[in-house]
Amino acid sequence: MVFDQNWQYYIITLVSFIVMVALGIFWGTEKNPGLLGNGNQISAFIGSKPFDYLFDNIYQHLQATMFSLLAFFIASAAYRAFIARTFESTLLLVAAILVMLGNTSIGFLLTGWIPDSLNFLHLPKITEFIMKYPTTAGQRAIMIGAALGIIGSSIRIILGIERSYLGGD
Repeated sequence: MVFDQNWQYYIITLVSFIVMVALGIFWGTEKNPGLLGNGNQISAFIGSKPFDYLFDNIYQHLQATMFSLLAFFIASAAYRAFIARTFESTLLLVAAILVMLGNTSIGFLLTGWIPDSLNFLHLPKITEFIMKYPTTAGQRAIMIGAALGIIGSSIRIILGIERSYLGGD
């Protein structure tokens, strides 16, 4: 039997899961009572119900840490992706800058002086256009491609051409 070198984290995960489920079932959450009632004595001692206490003081901080690490990796990947080597990467870089500037107050300040007759040049309007039309078109293209792939795989399975899902070749 081969043991993973990080086996202790699996145990911590399972114990944490069991503890949170048990606290939620037995004492409930802020708005819902549990099987053992509201846990008024425990709530008076720690300031809130046990589930809510652990959620607010542990889970939310772990979540903030995870998202900050994720933001770092996204920024690192964006730096590598936005290097303007090709036309497509340059277009992506320009669109990203326009969207980021258009969603901030700086974007409004940069283009707020433009008269209303040329309001299509305001950065918030450009951001709205990019998010409404090209982004939606890209999302729809990805969904259509995924649906066609599912249909193609299903037809191969139904016709017996693809048998790997059964463990065969």
